[in-house]
Amino acid sequence: MGLGIEQRLADKREEILVIAHKYKASNIRIFGSVSRGEANAECYERSSPFTQ
Repeated sequence: MGLGIEQRLADKREEILVIAHKYKASNIRIFGSVSRGEANAECYERSSPFTQ
């Protein structure tokens, strides 16, 4: 199995922040099942921008 959601977010953190800064976004947050710690890779395999 591939990387978990938490690891994928950690790996993309800097890229996310650069894009947020480019568009003057601030207070970036993760929500839903990911923030509650209920997410798993299978849930997001088809829809996540973090899939490899």
